Amino acid sequence: MSLMDELFEEIYGFRPTKEGQSYEMLAAAVVKILNEDGCVKHNQRLRGEFSKSLYQIDVLYEQNGHRVFGEAKDYTNTCNKVGRPDLQKLGGGLPELEVTRGLFFSATEYSREAKKYAAESSQIVGKPIDLAHLRKSTEKDREGRIESIHLTIWAGVPLSEQLQIEKVVFTPEGEDVCNKLRANLKEGEEIPCRICDVLEDRSGVPIYHLGELLAKVTPAPPEKTYASFVVPGGHLRCGDTLIPLRGLTFTMPWLWFGLESFIATHGKPKLLIKLASQNIDKIITDEQLRNIHFDGNGEAHLET
Repeated sequence: MSLMDELFEEIYGFRPTKEGQSYEMLAAAVVKILNEDGCVKHNQRLRGEFSKSLYQIDVLYEQNGHRVFGEAKDYTNTCNKVGRPDLQKLGGGLPELEVTRGLFFSATEYSREAKKYAAESSQIVGKPIDLAHLRKSTEKDREGRIESIHLTIWAGVPLSEQLQIEKVVFTPEGEDVCNKLRANLKEGEEIPCRICDVLEDRSGVPIYHLGELLAKVTPAPPEKTYASFVVPGGHLRCGDTLIPLRGLTFTMPWLWFGLESFIATHGKPKLLIKLASQNIDKIITDEQLRNIHFDGNGEAHLET
């Protein structure tokens, strides 16, 4: 029993009797995981256009008008590399089958001659052959990969109606206006000035909304905003009198909403798939594999 037979039995609870079928089905399952919208079938038969021979297809993948002929070899028992003769068997069927390309899966390494044949397959047989490594994953494979993401998202709403002015700085002209107002006050009286959240220009037209100004300075939750602004041309209304300002300092509380999200890879890492031609380098978990089942026609389905 090979490593792939053991893995297949661990995932699905049984072991196919045909030699090599475990790995072939695992390859088909991985293709379905990577291409959920595609049609993936295991152990299919296609008849050659010229020879009329029936070709056995380990993995047949179809999507967007493309059809891929997949061959899978598990040499983990002997630790042999996949050689050129293995690829030639695949390449021999490509010219007369209605497929776009070939795709070879190996649980071990490829020989130099096999890699050379794959690289030149378009010239040799008229169609490209891609080489994929599909093997059991190791602890080292997990190094440098992001396996979980913990997000904390804060959303804040400024409570402008609770805005509080801490300090007001008048222009020299504004100080003169304040002094004149104070001179007309009786003992114990204060300037009849109510600070609102709108500052006006010299003509009494609103030009600054303090809530909008303060909203530009967003604090980190759960703090309130504290800020100072220069307000050129701004005036503070005291009754019927407009007092020119230089700037002011104020605070405003915020209403905060905290949302947490935890994204993690589900299941235990079991397989590593590398396919350089498509920039694929991905770990497949046992949970992902268990979500794939095959119907009576050999088609892989993804359970959601």
